[in-house]
This record gives sequence, C-alpha cells and structure tokens, in this order.
Amino acid sequence: MITATIPMPYSFRVHIHLGAHKTASTFIQNWLSKHMEFLAQNQIAYIPLARLRQKFMPAFWRAVENSTQISDKQGQLLECLYTETRDLGFDLANTKLLLLSEENLLGGLNTLVTQGLLYPRLEQRMNVLAQLFNDFPLHTFLAIRNYADFYPSAYAETIRHQYLKSYDEFLTHLAWQNNSWLQVIATIQASLAPLTLWAYEDFREHTAAILSALLDLEIPSAMIDATTTDRPSLSQKGLDLAMHSRHLLTPLEMKRLVNLLADKMIFEPPDNKIVLPDPARIALLNTQYQTELMTLAPLRLKFDQHPCNQL
Repeated sequence: MITATIPMPYSFRVHIHLGAHKTASTFIQNWLSKHMEFLAQNQIAYIPLARLRQKFMPAFWRAVENSTQISDKQGQLLECLYTETRDLGFDLANTKLLLLSEENLLGGLNTLVTQGLLYPRLEQRMNVLAQLFNDFPLHTFLAIRNYADFYPSAYAETIRHQYLKSYDEFLTHLAWQNNSWLQVIATIQASLAPLTLWAYEDFREHTAAILSALLDLEIPSAMIDATTTDRPSLSQKGLDLAMHSRHLLTPLEMKRLVNLLADKMIFEPPDNKIVLPDPARIALLNTQYQTELMTLAPLRLKFDQHPCNQL
C-alpha cells in the first residue's frame, strides 16, 4: 500500500459494505437512508446511495482508470466524501464510524453480459479503496448468494440497463467455471482485510443482526419495518413480454419498458421468477455454493445460537 502523504483530519473508523449485487443491498441502503437522524445521534455518518453516486463514484472510477496516480488523488477523494457528509449535517469531528454502502465498488453486472465474468477488474478497484483509506481503521462486509438464484437475478438487473441479450444468449456466454465467490473474496481480502461475510439466504431472518454488524451498534428487530423496500426483479412474464418487444423498440424504449414491467406491472398469477432451465446445472451450482460456504465459515457472521433455535 502507498502511505498517505497528507495528514488525516479525522479519526473515525470506516466500514465498507460491498454488496454484492442482488443480495438485498437496496434494502440495507433504503433502511440507512430512512434512519439518518438515528445514525447521526449515534455518531455514524452515512451518505445515501443516490448522493454517493453523483460525485464520489464518478471520481472513484476515474481513480481506478488511473490507479498509478491514486496517491495524488487521495486527498481529493477524501475531501469529496468529507464534503458530502458535512453537507448532510454530520459532525465529522465527533463521528466514530463512516459507513459506505455501494455494490458498484466491486464493479458492474454488465461484465456478466459482455464477458461472462463476475467483477473481472476487482483487484484494481480494491487496491484503490485500500490506498484511499490507508490511514483509517477499516472493515469490509459482503453478502453472497446461491449461484442458481444469483445468475437469473443478475440477468434481470442487466436488462434494466440496456444490455439486451436474450436469456439464452446470456446463459450460453456465461463463464461458469471462472466465476467464484471464493475468488472474489480472496481478491477483496488481499487489499481490504478484515472482512465479514453473510449469505443472502440468511438475510430475511437475521436483518437486525446484519445491520448491527454493519453499524457496530445493536439494532433491535423492532426497527426493521415492513415499509423498507428492496429492488423488485423482473418476472418471467415480464421478461417474455420484453423480449417479444425487443425488435420493435429502440434500446432506450426497451430500458423504459423493462423498468416499468419490473417496478410497476402487476401480473396475474402464476407469475414465476426467472430461473435456470437446466436441473443438472442447478445441482452443480448448488454443490459449488455449499462447498464454498463451508470453506468461508471462519468469515461468516455468527448469528444467535440460542439452544431453542437448534431444536
């Protein structure tokens, strides 16, 4: 790592929630945005996602593209974060924790469409983050998801952004053997250890515990209200309708249609989710995922082990 050449005016800790994509990151970010006053009262600074993406993320991407010059840009990137948090009313001099939550720090899902690969330039991005926060106590957080559910959900997300391959084309060009949560995590850890991990499949039951870990603050279950929303996914009916319109609409019109179908359209049942069509592939992916979870057990967040929960 490159040692910072500028003095750090603040001494808070930094937690970075990296997603991953399609693991309830939107739910977490919406919850945090709804509880800004609570966070400030507990000396925790948070920049809502939409605001983070306006100035900091474009600057971060530029730094990634010119990573050899990150030491020269560190002060500017940090000042960008400081300005955003101060403008939101946080007192940085008395802040104990700065939390960033942005899955695009890992990269985008578009590379699954264009290359079949998950986060192919991850090492470069993580190195920039490590250098940026070199002088701060840092902890990273990540959720992962069963591949058999992740890939269909990821595909549905990419067509929201004008990556208009058919589902069959997407699956045909996936680099199944080259995508691994183990590799993603190893790359993150090489730059940003320590890391805490949870499985997306545990999120609904343990939402309060996960938020507590992210904030290093006990969050009671009563604070997890049903009005906090997650990002809806396109259903199979929505996908079929969109693909039938594929050659009739412009790419921008397709983007609008897909987002309308995902966010607003209520189909009559049955309205099934998009799934992998090959049972043998599903079985292989399930085995891969369960094997990886066992390997990653030392990193996983420990939930309540009350004896009654074991019955």
